[in-house]
Amino acid sequence: MLRFIIIYINFTLTVIYGKQYPLCLDDCLCDREDAVIRCDHGTRTKVTIPEYPIYGYKFIAITCNDVRQLPDEAILKAAFPDLQGVDVQGNRDFDCDSLSYKEIPVLSDCGSETVTDCKVNEECDWKCSTLSKLKELWAHFTELLSRKYHEYGGEQLGETIKQKYYEIGGDQMVEKVGGWFSDAFAKLKNLTNDE
Repeated sequence: MLRFIIIYINFTLTVIYGKQYPLCLDDCLCDREDAVIRCDHGTRTKVTIPEYPIYGYKFIAITCNDVRQLPDEAILKAAFPDLQGVDVQGNRDFDCDSLSYKEIPVLSDCGSETVTDCKVNEECDWKCSTLSKLKELWAHFTELLSRKYHEYGGEQLGETIKQKYYEIGGDQMVEKVGGWFSDAFAKLKNLTNDE
């Protein structure tokens, strides 16, 4: 889950500051600078595989289409060798059982309590809805982390770690390490000032 959230954050930050993109790959918008192929809000039923590999793109957004399943992971990786993530959220008839990717993270509505809203409205554009989804994912992640923390006895583990920290003189060790870094920084600073 964490891997998908990190990819989603990275993807969101990559595409949120939009530019004019050239068309490529079945009329998708492709931005070489940000390494994103955006095929969102269309009528695609499948991902088009190019005849030759397309290098330099890390993310493909196929949100809010009618895609039912992704091509085999090996085929997609061969077609886009630099690919690091795919977003298929908002494809209502997507076959979640067909999703068996191991290397490429895929963002989808599979297993989610809410389905991505694909309605385009004037008050909340694509950037706004992406940020809303990001906030929802973050809230879900923090709730899950908190639940697991309590499930595994995090409070007790935290107290045990704190007790061991003081038993071995952790506070003195931190002071010594901090002092070493301060001394090393001062020596470097003096060397550069002497030159």
